[in-house]
Amino acid sequence: MLAFSRQQRDGFRRAQLDGFAAQAELFLRRHFAARLRRCSSEEVREAALRVQALGQERGLTRRGELLGCLACACVCGVSLFDDPRCVWLFHQDPRPDRLAPVLDFNIDTFTTNLGASVDEGLFSADALADCEDLVLVGEQRLQEAGGTLERALLAMTPARAQLLATPHARRFLTMVEAEAERQQLGTRARTRHALIAWLLGVGFLEDPLCRPVLPFLRAAETDASRLGG
Repeated sequence: MLAFSRQQRDGFRRAQLDGFAAQAELFLRRHFAARLRRCSSEEVREAALRVQALGQERGLTRRGELLGCLACACVCGVSLFDDPRCVWLFHQDPRPDRLAPVLDFNIDTFTTNLGASVDEGLFSADALADCEDLVLVGEQRLQEAGGTLERALLAMTPARAQLLATPHARRFLTMVEAEAERQQLGTRARTRHALIAWLLGVGFLEDPLCRPVLPFLRAAETDASRLGG
């Protein structure tokens, strides 16, 4: 019987992960060329390994399942399993007001439902492309009389009106508020952070595929400092 040292086993595992990340990048760039144009190879491969780990935690181990997860992550963010914007998509009968817990993380069901949601305008196949313009629309709505964050989110994504009326949306706002507090963001950056998260996912700050938008978030802090608020 052959015996392998821990170092050899770790090396073999690392080679397997590197191989998966390389294959995943080829797959994603073939299907999401526009979405990933601003992302480096390192960022795409890092996202692949992160989603692989998250998927395996939920029993998704087949390569096809993991590639499906990655495709979905390109559309709605790597936090798709825990994002209140997305949880209802795991149900066989998906409705934005669906509140029952998800017991079976079936990625095929999620992929099918997400595809329909993209067609209906709830999600964008390339959310990064129009992110900054849509966020500016939301910020402008907030400056109008009676402007609220909910109205700003609706102005950015009118197709999500039904979703905004559910506890999922309220949970989303609670999560992004907690994350903004953890990041110690200023008032203006907190608002921009919430608007970006509505488009790219609650975990976009730690999503390698969303790094191109981080300078836009940081600009809110810079502008606030320049204006003295």
